[in-house]
Amino acid sequence: MIKAPVITGSAFRLILSGLLLSLFFSFSESGAAGQKADYLIIEKPSALHILNQFQMRIEKNNIILNSQFVPFRIVEEDIILSDKITSAHKVEFDHKPYYLILDEKDRLLGQDLCGLVIKETNCVTLGDSIKTLSDRIRALPDPRTSTSVSLPGQNTYYRIYQKGRRFALLQEGKPLKFFWSRLTPVSEWEIIRPVTARKSISSSGIEKKNKRKI
Repeated sequence: MIKAPVITGSAFRLILSGLLLSLFFSFSESGAAGQKADYLIIEKPSALHILNQFQMRIEKNNIILNSQFVPFRIVEEDIILSDKITSAHKVEFDHKPYYLILDEKDRLLGQDLCGLVIKETNCVTLGDSIKTLSDRIRALPDPRTSTSVSLPGQNTYYRIYQKGRRFALLQEGKPLKFFWSRLTPVSEWEIIRPVTARKSISSSGIEKKNKRKI
């Protein structure tokens, strides 16, 4: 008979400490809900030079390159990459780190072609998911216009962050759709996934449904 391994008290404390450290760094890197953070909203990220966590160009089928007004949480600005030459902003999107390459003037490389770039400071990170219960909620799909649209009922949105009375929302699907909304009236939406149960955007139910149709 094979005996189960016995974990001593000291070994258990060591394992528990490791798990707690992993959890701490996970929340620190991902921006825990309720923490203040700065965000870059980029209209056409496909025009930029974006690297993944391995500091390699992201794949052409990455959802970032196929969407507009993508909200990147700023992790660290103006850092030097492993080649000791290239400077970049380290950012995060959908729990994954990315690097936005800078030019010699410390501007985003490709910024002249990427449309509107908005920096939102002192935002409150959220990271949960809501469902609209009716079409009474209004939202702005483009900050350059005051024309709002109605968010259809029974749709799911990720609440990325809150700035003042405004919420930054992402609608599931391909491409992603970004909105600013005050989410009023509050009786017309509900939280369906708290932060702890939030799925990644790349594994959303709507995307899976689309893939099955192809």
